[in-house]
Amino acid sequence: MDNPPATTPDDDAVSIADTEDNEKRSELRSSVSASLFSGPIPPPALMREYAELDPEFPRRFVELFERQQSHDHEVEKAVLTINKEIILSNQEILKRGQLFGFVLALVGLIGGLVASFLGSPIAGSIIGAGGLALLAGVFVYSRKEPSSSQLLSPVSQSHQPLEGDSSETTK
Repeated sequence: MDNPPATTPDDDAVSIADTEDNEKRSELRSSVSASLFSGPIPPPALMREYAELDPEFPRRFVELFERQQSHDHEVEKAVLTINKEIILSNQEILKRGQLFGFVLALVGLIGGLVASFLGSPIAGSIIGAGGLALLAGVFVYSRKEPSSSQLLSPVSQSHQPLEGDSSETTK
């Protein structure tokens, strides 16, 4: 017959301490998990978890996303329309400026010729040279590209919330 080994009070203290250490270790262990998704709509598993909290949430969330996307498209269309109007307006102004510059240059050249024929060749030369410089300036200036600083930037670069959106803060 096997006799169990005899234990001393020191052995009992060690086994109690080991048990307490194991319990503390299991209490100190914790799990950290994180998930990451890109895009405006969370993955289906997360939507199911939200649905457990509020069954209407997934439907409301998708409706909000659709309204925001529709709003963004409308604003982008408006920006494109305004930019087109700005470009057309700039082209019209440029054409008008060229026409007026050309008319002024011709008036200067003709005025210089008239002054020369009337007996003031120096004044005629100065007026004619000014008209010629103006004519050259009109064509040089018209070759410059118009700047895009007057154009509006699209919404995707600066997000604007929906009108009447309850998430807006009031000041």
